Amino acid sequence: MQPQGHQARLRRHIHQLPQQQLQRRNHHHQIWRQPIFRGYFDPPGSSRTLKIGNIQPRVTIPAIQTFLSSHIGRIEGFYRKTKLSHCFVTFVDRQSAIRAVSLLDGFYFEGRWIAVEWAPPSARRNENSSCYNIYIGGCGYTVDDDILSAWLSRYPSFIHAQVVRYGEAGSSRGFAYATFSESKDAQKAINEINGKVYKQKTLECCWDAKSADVAPEDDLNNTTVFVSQFPPHRVTEDNLSYHFSSFGIGKIECVRLTESGTYGFVRYSTHAEAADAIRAINNSMFLNIRAIKCEWADWQLL
Repeated sequence: MQPQGHQARLRRHIHQLPQQQLQRRNHHHQIWRQPIFRGYFDPPGSSRTLKIGNIQPRVTIPAIQTFLSSHIGRIEGFYRKTKLSHCFVTFVDRQSAIRAVSLLDGFYFEGRWIAVEWAPPSARRNENSSCYNIYIGGCGYTVDDDILSAWLSRYPSFIHAQVVRYGEAGSSRGFAYATFSESKDAQKAINEINGKVYKQKTLECCWDAKSADVAPEDDLNNTTVFVSQFPPHRVTEDNLSYHFSSFGIGKIECVRLTESGTYGFVRYSTHAEAADAIRAINNSMFLNIRAIKCEWADWQLL
């Protein structure tokens, strides 16, 4: 995180730029910013939830929360999946949310100008309730947010669903997350969706590990390693399995890649074996080409 003094100097410099130069600078940094009057209007009543976009995917959730708390004050709710470039934030009162829109929209944070606007109605429904998140895998590339919402809207406490994409509006990664305000509806959705076939794709549906407020590394039922940063067009499930097996750690029960082959999952028989594998294999050279990244998966590979 850049020092606050640097941010202040940068903002003063930006405000002093001529309008034409500022537009060119914004275009250079590929900012996707919608003014409030083009997005969701300032909602009536007591809404306290905002959508904050154009965040660097590499920025961690604690860093975002610290940034918001230091500039606005205490936040009540926070929803963001790892590596997505936007999040939803619920503040303790409406005045804090209004102040955040006024002060932070266009603020330079970790290399990007962030966009702050009022959250859509579906994301505001959880302001006064707990959230329960589920994972939906095997969606393929044709499933989008609208299709997911159509599937799940029959559950009374459904809040919203989001396909995970490459960047803000890139192609689908083949999986999604959905949020409910009641655990019984989330569990019913898991029971009814898991194993179903959609357009020749078998769907996988389970609890998102973070729904139980348990970090993946602390969930003893989680034995799955998330693997990324593969060399382009070189990885297969066989050579990935061979690479992990060569370290001689525990028993590998399952190896899977996404359709795009950009990342994969390796499931061990125990939580301790998976932990050992992450420590030993993270940053190891794969096919003598690139160092791969290993971390805990947010969900358990079935």
